[in-house]
Amino acid sequence: MSGYPKIWTSIMDEDWWKLANGIQRGCYLQLLLLCKSGADSGHLCYKNVIELSVLFAIDRRTTNKVLTFLSQNCCINVTYEDGGLLRIKVPKYKFYQGLDAKAHAKHMASKSAVSPPKSVLPNQTILEPDQTIPPPAKKPPKKTNPDHSKVTDYFCQAYEKKVGVKYGFHGKEDGRKIKTLLGRWNLPQIKHLIDTMFASTDEFYRTGGGYSLGVLLANDNKLVQEAKPEKRAKLNAMPLEDCRHLARLRIEQRQEQHTEDIDEAGNRLLDRKP
Repeated sequence: MSGYPKIWTSIMDEDWWKLANGIQRGCYLQLLLLCKSGADSGHLCYKNVIELSVLFAIDRRTTNKVLTFLSQNCCINVTYEDGGLLRIKVPKYKFYQGLDAKAHAKHMASKSAVSPPKSVLPNQTILEPDQTIPPPAKKPPKKTNPDHSKVTDYFCQAYEKKVGVKYGFHGKEDGRKIKTLLGRWNLPQIKHLIDTMFASTDEFYRTGGGYSLGVLLANDNKLVQEAKPEKRAKLNAMPLEDCRHLARLRIEQRQEQHTEDIDEAGNRLLDRKP
C-alpha cells in the first residue's frame, strides 16, 4: 500500500527518542515507511540482516546495534528464525496510522486535555501572548584614546610639510600602528620621534623605507638614539604633558589663588588666599 506514513509529534516526548541518536531515530522512521509501502500491517520480513542494512544504507554491525536498541526500548519486536530469516513488528504502527481505533481515540482525548507546560531550555524565554521580545541592548561605545587623533594630525602635517603632498592614511592598518606607538610612548615623545625622523639625514627614510607610520614604528628605538641631546633628554625624562599644556596649568593655578564672593548686598568681594 503506497502513501505517506503518519507520525505523531508526541514521539519526541518519549524517553527512548531522547536517548536515541540520529541513526537510531532515522532507522525507526525508515521502518515506518517500509511498513507503509508494504502490507500496511506493521510487520516486516527480510532474508537476513544484510538485506535490511542495504535499505538503511549502513553496515550490518551498525544495523544490529540499531535493532538491539529499538528492541530493548520496546519500539520494535525482532525475531530471528532458522536460516537467518528476520521478522520485525512495529507495535505502534497501527496507532500512528489510526488503524487502532481505541488507542487513537484515547490519544486524541489526552491531546484535548490541558497539556503540561513545555520544558524550557536554559537560554529560552517563554513570552505571554501580549508580550514582545525586547530589542537587544546596545553595546557601549569603545573608549578611544584622545591622543590618537593628535598623533594622526601631527604626523600628516609633518609629512605634508616634508614631502609636499598629503599622506595616504590606510585606515585600520595605520590606526593599529598609532595604537601601538601610544602603548610604548606618550604624546610628546611620539612628536619628538616624528620630528627626528623627518629631520634625519639617513637616506633610508627618503629612498629605502620611506616616510610612513610603519617605518616610524619599526625604528622608534633607533630614532631615540638619533635624536639630539636635548630632545633625547626629553624622551628619557618621559614628560607627562607638553609645554603648552604645562603653561595652561600654571595659568589655572594662578587664577585659583583669587576667588570671587558676593555679599548679601550683591557686592562682589575679591579675597586673596593666604
